[in-house]
Amino acid sequence: MKTKTLVFALLLVAGAPVVLAGANAPELKDLVNGRYYPASAPQFRSLSDGDYYTAPADRNRMIVKYSYKTGAPVDTLFNVATAKECPFKYFDGYELSPDETKLLIYTDKEEIYRRSYKARYYTFEIRRNLVKPLSEGKQQAALFSPNGRMVAFVRDNNIFLKKLDYNTESQITTDGKKNEVINGVPDWVYEEEFAMDNAISWAPDNASLAYIKFNEKDVKEYPMQLFRGQAPDLKENELYPGEFSYKYPVAGEKNSQVSVHTFHVENKVTKKIKVQTDEEDYIPRVRFTQDPSKLAVMTFNRHQNLFRLHFANPASGVSKIVVQDENEAYVNPDNMDLIHFYPEFFTFVSEKSGYRHLYQYGMSGALMRQVTKGDWDLTDYYGYDPKSKAFYFQAAKESPLRREVYKADAKGVIVPVVQDAGTNMAHFSSNFRYFQHYFTSAGTPMQVSVKDEKGKTLRVLQDNQALRDKLKGMAIAEKEFFEFKLPSGEMLNGYLMKPANFRAGEKYPVVMVQYSGPGSQQVLDRWKMDWTQYLTTEGFVVACVDGRGTGARG
Repeated sequence: MKTKTLVFALLLVAGAPVVLAGANAPELKDLVNGRYYPASAPQFRSLSDGDYYTAPADRNRMIVKYSYKTGAPVDTLFNVATAKECPFKYFDGYELSPDETKLLIYTDKEEIYRRSYKARYYTFEIRRNLVKPLSEGKQQAALFSPNGRMVAFVRDNNIFLKKLDYNTESQITTDGKKNEVINGVPDWVYEEEFAMDNAISWAPDNASLAYIKFNEKDVKEYPMQLFRGQAPDLKENELYPGEFSYKYPVAGEKNSQVSVHTFHVENKVTKKIKVQTDEEDYIPRVRFTQDPSKLAVMTFNRHQNLFRLHFANPASGVSKIVVQDENEAYVNPDNMDLIHFYPEFFTFVSEKSGYRHLYQYGMSGALMRQVTKGDWDLTDYYGYDPKSKAFYFQAAKESPLRREVYKADAKGVIVPVVQDAGTNMAHFSSNFRYFQHYFTSAGTPMQVSVKDEKGKTLRVLQDNQALRDKLKGMAIAEKEFFEFKLPSGEMLNGYLMKPANFRAGEKYPVVMVQYSGPGSQQVLDRWKMDWTQYLTTEGFVVACVDGRGTGARG
């Protein structure tokens, strides 16, 4: 990417800016309301063979099986019009059981916070074409067992177990209570800061499940007023505001007390796992490995600069620290979700070399090798192909402003998969023979296509031609990327957007947009069109600079 080194001052000059309003300028209301947002395409649900996938069809009335290679439908797994005893006309979402014989379908979705929701869940047996309600009322975090014969779910802060073979339901926890104790789903802090909406994990042998308990009795409540003019519209608060009160720990105040427990399905014994933590440590993930005797428990200290991966035995309740990652300032919590467990090893992502890279550890916790190396950051991990022994990942290898997709082959050689100039993202089939390619750049709205393992485009799913046609002839400010050196020596990246009639040598008012959260980036080679575009039509220069703590630069 061509950049130029600039040292600039943010000037705000008295007097009215040069106005560029007119028919060829985007209007503020259209920018705010998202009329210039690019369309995308939903991610496919790869089936276990990797050659086929499922996707909703007919406006969420059908679930259809398609071929990756041709895109042609090959089977209809579910149809509201033909399914027996189906009480709904469309669905909000679905999950396929691991053995691919059943579906969990949910409707009447009711959002709680940013990620969490409750809904009416139904089970659907594909062979029998029969819909059954999972339970009464609405549920949260419904999760198939590995053999597809049981479903664990949460209702009113307690965990329940449904045995589908016998159509029986049992209650696993009984102490759940609003604003006091939560089982199996996170409190607000964990959901918001650790991006989670489920705190349950099934053992691979179906014999037990693990869950996190959140005791928030000592967390202070925070009341919020509710007004009609919100989204969605709250008509009941037209004359008088309502109130929503929830447990919210202000910085430095008490968090929930968290603990890990396991429940044995047959003997119905619940055991508390002994995890080496301090009182204020976080436990944001529990996840069974492929060995039922090894439950992975992930912890952070409250300062979030010490991460530990523990392996616990669900039978004895004893755990040990397997790997830990410590940084003087901060350990990225996103690294937790890049830990993948395989029969003989697990992947681990760390910045301990100075850059964010992928490591391979044996199940004993011994380091096998560093998979990726170099003065660049790995930005996402997609998975491992046991057939070719290749690791697939996304990285900012060419520039911190860009993203490419690579694989590290069995010999550790880094091979490009897609590296178009901009931001590349991939969603692979389970056998890594196909992938959805999402691409965007500063001048290109999102493009989505299906490619094979060699990077050949099989078909285009979304080209956003309608949006590009709408933008033709409009006064759109382009991003001009630059970099500059601080007195301390660090290089910072930024961009400028100028009015269409910008003239060198003249002074313009400047608005600087800024975030600079840890690991974040705003200066990226990707499409974005928002209210700042409107400012350029009103004669403003818009500047954006990523601070020293932002991502993809080690």
